Amino acid sequence: MFNLTTKFMTKILVLISSILLSANSLAANDPTKPLFSNTQTNTVKSKSRLILQSVIKRNNKLSVVINGKLLSEGDKISTYRVSHIKENQVSLISEDKQLLLSLFSTNKFSKVVKN
Repeated sequence: MFNLTTKFMTKILVLISSILLSANSLAANDPTKPLFSNTQTNTVKSKSRLILQSVIKRNNKLSVVINGKLLSEGDKISTYRVSHIKENQVSLISEDKQLLLSLFSTNKFSKVVKN
């Protein structure tokens, strides 16, 4: 009888351990996502959209982070050149457009200054 109880407890322990390990690996993908949820989220990422993420001031010189890239005036990103950097915005120029990206924009899209 003791041998049967030990085998049963071992199986229960293995089952609980495997459930905990699988739940832990599911949570590792996205710690904010509920473990057991039927809802799916669709995310669409646009590779062509330029997003101003930060303006950095170092030694009285301004730099920006756009789409994860550190840039200064004159640098290029996509088809644009960084024209002018201010405390909370940056002006980008291409051959046919001028964009004004802002950190604290109420609009989610960048403003086209000139076409």
